[in-house]
Amino acid sequence: MKTIFFRINRFFALTRKDRNGIYVLLFLIVITVALRSVYPFWKTGIREFSDSDVSAAIAVATAGKATFSGNYNGSGTQYANKGGQRADDSTIAAQGKPRMSNYTPPAYMQKKQFIAALNEADTTDLKELKGIGSGFARRIVAYREKLGGFVRKEQLREVWGIDSALYTLMAPQITINADNIRKININTATIDILKRHPYLDYYLAKEIVKYRDRYGAFAFTDDLQKVNLMDEGTFHRIKPYLTIE
Repeated sequence: MKTIFFRINRFFALTRKDRNGIYVLLFLIVITVALRSVYPFWKTGIREFSDSDVSAAIAVATAGKATFSGNYNGSGTQYANKGGQRADDSTIAAQGKPRMSNYTPPAYMQKKQFIAALNEADTTDLKELKGIGSGFARRIVAYREKLGGFVRKEQLREVWGIDSALYTLMAPQITINADNIRKININTATIDILKRHPYLDYYLAKEIVKYRDRYGAFAFTDDLQKVNLMDEGTFHRIKPYLTIE
């Protein structure tokens, strides 16, 4: 038993140097705890700067109008400029705010918005419009030929692929001249000619010809509303493209 205690004591035995080091360490720990309990300097002696303080200091340094003094008086951060005057955070932030330029380029340097005449423009002209590529340009021209010309900007929505967002983008860039719209003479047109128009199908074209054969030539374009299968919406869409002469 004594042998065992001797070996344990020998294993944990410390030299005088080791014991002195432990005493010094314990003394420092006691002093540190005592100072922290008596003087809580970390609460009042050290101030962490907020993001607004740092931003204001950077703005001042960039503007070259003041230097960061780091002084704090308990009511708000203050900085000293080169003239010795004090300024608060809001003043410093205002000084560091970039100024808006009033420069306006001359007319020859300003890019003008391209405006296309929808009934006269070719595919090259149409591709100058925002959002219009080769595919859309070809579709617009092809649909214009079927219609006989556009009479309203809103008819662009009838072109396959043009949604409300693209139409809204295009509308300010186009103009329409409806003076040269190609019209259909409803007193002479055959079924084949009538059905080629996007607003008429074979059955409605057939009813128009049948009504004309039965009652004679149309005296007014509005008489087309008397034709079987002709609804009010279709009539108002097709009316600008009709003539009786």
